Amino acid sequence: MTTIYSNKITVSVQAGATQYDLHVLVENMAGASIVGATVTAGGKTATTNNLGYVDIYLPPGTYTVTASASGYQTASKTINLQGNYSLIIQLQSTTTTGNCTFNINASVSYGYGYVSPTSATVTSSQSATFTAYPQANYQFSSWEIVLNGRSNISLANPLTLTYGDLIAMQPCSNSNTYSVSLKARFIAKTIR
Repeated sequence: MTTIYSNKITVSVQAGATQYDLHVLVENMAGASIVGATVTAGGKTATTNNLGYVDIYLPPGTYTVTASASGYQTASKTINLQGNYSLIIQLQSTTTTGNCTFNINASVSYGYGYVSPTSATVTSSQSATFTAYPQANYQFSSWEIVLNGRSNISLANPLTLTYGDLIAMQPCSNSNTYSVSLKARFIAKTIR
């Protein structure tokens, strides 16, 4: 520790006290954020916020970052933290029971472009992949996945929705049919 005296002001600086921000996003395999996931790194534990993010402050070093959430397999990544660091950890759903049908309708909610395909049906052990195509001077921004009144955001394009991902958003105990609204959002490109 170094102490500096200067005209009635004392400043103490401890060497090696640097801490960096480890910014972690936890999402499912479809790219939808997972709220309330537990993230552990360097002996510290935090819970993701309503957007699926958590910030943990740690000194420089190598860390194993572990994320877990109910209904998902635990996942870990090892990082070398030498500055502020952003990390995405995707969790695989463990809930694939039930015999439900998910009817997905895709459309554009904002901006100019189109999606393909515009609809698909997902049942047990199936998946569907959607791609958003922007028109000139626009770029893809995000997908909004709306299922049973709950909304999730995904930045993945193309976006693959598996049966397990959909079951994680809407648990299935009977042979129910659910409607899923998938909306692509495009934003104007910045012209310099």
